[in-house]
Amino acid sequence: MIESSEQIRAGIDAAWLEEGRALVAREQDMDRARDTLAWEMGDWVADREVGYGDLTRLAVDLDISLGTLKNRASVARRIDPARRRDDLSWSHHAEIAGLEPVEGDAALAEAALYSWSVDRLRGALGERRAAARAAREIARLEAENEALRASQTDPDEARRVLDGVRGEIKIGIELIEEGYRRILAATQSGRLDAAAKGLHGNARNRLLPSLEVLIGRASERAAPIIDEIEVALSRLDGGANRHDAVTDDPPAGPPPEDHPDRIMGAGP
Repeated sequence: MIESSEQIRAGIDAAWLEEGRALVAREQDMDRARDTLAWEMGDWVADREVGYGDLTRLAVDLDISLGTLKNRASVARRIDPARRRDDLSWSHHAEIAGLEPVEGDAALAEAALYSWSVDRLRGALGERRAAARAAREIARLEAENEALRASQTDPDEARRVLDGVRGEIKIGIELIEEGYRRILAATQSGRLDAAAKGLHGNARNRLLPSLEVLIGRASERAAPIIDEIEVALSRLDGGANRHDAVTDDPPAGPPPEDHPDRIMGAGP
């Protein structure tokens, strides 16, 4: 029989439990103190224009790694005090330091709303970057398709280019679906759970549905483009057939019996 949380708590010594709570509170206080120090150190370095050589010597004098010093100064310069959130760690802010302020602030607000860990925020930002890259690639292919439709290029050349674009889109979709299949296989084998231990429980649960949505969106965007390409290829094929029918040379030999040349005696 599985004990309820109330039964478990009833079997724990109250004084010992309170001591544990005090230790957790101390650790949380230390985390907040570390965040405060990270901001203060970053602001301290950012207040002066320090060259790379001076920063290197400063790191040696302070007995701190150059990378840590540079990172703290960079985050402090990019995120002014008015944008810093007390309910999120310095590391949360470091993840969005390279974004535009509006986008970064929105990501921080979402992380605070759903109590995201740093790893979960990093994963969400990675998903959005991947979606943005896919959108840019689809937009590029759409522009190429539109340019081909508007151009008066040679039918054979247009057919070759359209075939290439169609192939690129299909390969892209296949690669996305293959990646999803691998992630699904990793989930079923338990390997993904082991790799995602650092993610929040909700983040792990939402990983596959999020991927399904992204793949669905990519397929929805790509399918109409492929359909348009198929239509364009059909039109090109039809135009080429009509062109061949009009430009075919007439058959050699004497004109038929009812041809005007034969009737008027002009034939052989």
